[in-house]
Amino acid sequence: GSSCHVHISLNNKDGSSAIGTKEGGLSKIGQHFLAGLVNFAPDFMALYGPYSNSYKRLQPGSLAPSNSSWGWDNRSVMVRAMGDKALRFEFRLPGADANPYWIISAILASGIAGINNELEPPDPVEGNAYEADAQPIPMDLNESVQAFSVSDVAMEAFGPQVFRHLLRLCEHERDVGRRAVTDWEISRGFERA
Repeated sequence: GSSCHVHISLNNKDGSSAIGTKEGGLSKIGQHFLAGLVNFAPDFMALYGPYSNSYKRLQPGSLAPSNSSWGWDNRSVMVRAMGDKALRFEFRLPGADANPYWIISAILASGIAGINNELEPPDPVEGNAYEADAQPIPMDLNESVQAFSVSDVAMEAFGPQVFRHLLRLCEHERDVGRRAVTDWEISRGFERA
């Protein structure tokens, strides 16, 4: 499946980077924003992967993330920090089938929650993130809907009405997907019978 990588830069009023330092490291704001992205990815996975089919690309070794991790210029992590003086984050979790407005809203909600709560990110992953001891992400739409349905961060970010609307859309898509039987499943059933 195709992905929808989103590059994120935050600037101060004077145009300087709010997430990076002059030395090329992460500022405090950058650390908190990054921690929000990493910590709250499961809460918003239903928006990053809105269909049952969305999860098939999230396989180890596929260059799509399979856990909630980050690292410096590492293509196996969920959030790739890159650049030096023009530091930015590449958020690599959403699929090409996701609504870009939902993606941006979820990213901002996660980052802002990280800043407001002064969260600290885990250590960066060096090497293969598929083998890292990192927080798992939901690997199917049902798990994602469950995580979204109890997310205080999503409820606060979207407000009760929009949150309920999005939850109903996600639940509907999950329920419709549960009723669908694909050609592969029929073929596999005959093969295994």
